[in-house]
Amino acid sequence: MDQWFYGSGKSHLAKMLRALWVDFTFPDGISARNIAKLPTEITDHLINISTQGKRYGGLHAASGTIGSGAENVYLALLGIVFKSAGLPEQYHLARFVMWLKSEGHYEKVKQAVESNGKNFHKELSHLYMSPLSLKRS
Repeated sequence: MDQWFYGSGKSHLAKMLRALWVDFTFPDGISARNIAKLPTEITDHLINISTQGKRYGGLHAASGTIGSGAENVYLALLGIVFKSAGLPEQYHLARFVMWLKSEGHYEKVKQAVESNGKNFHKELSHLYMSPLSLKRS
């Protein structure tokens, strides 16, 4: 294909590659790699990817769009990765959540916020302004 134009299947191709990368399992238990008819060389590479993934914590894929108004492409790309990992998209908030988790405080802090009737992720986005941050136990 000489040109990649609107409607040419770029997004579909990316979704199919993602399904093969992570070996997506469908509700009936069949995996994407078992359905696909791929050359042996490609299948061998995908098996190697899974082996490496098991050694290093699993396979992961992230996708999203970077808006034309993004001031910092690196932070926008990192935001896509953070979001795909269940973290806030903003760098400072993602770092805070990762710190909470590494120190073993994440669940306790999340539970404390939610026990006050607040949504943890919404309060997290108001980290410096949340009235909960003013309360002391």
